[in-house]
Amino acid sequence: MSLGDIKGMLQDRQWRGALPALLVMGRLFGLVAFGVLALWVKMDDKLIATVIAAVVLFTMARIGWSFLRA
Repeated sequence: MSLGDIKGMLQDRQWRGALPALLVMGRLFGLVAFGVLALWVKMDDKLIATVIAAVVLFTMARIGWSFLRA
């Protein structure tokens, strides 16, 4: 299922078909955000941890932007 398919389902108000994919995407985003924050807190070298967090959060923002544009 592509992002365009999910967005088309949402535009057609077919919530039951789109909801499982949206829940999976939301859980994945939450898990990645928690993981990068936990990594940042635990790492001793905050510069490298900040770079890793910035790359991960930038990637998540690009995925979200692509979903909105699809």
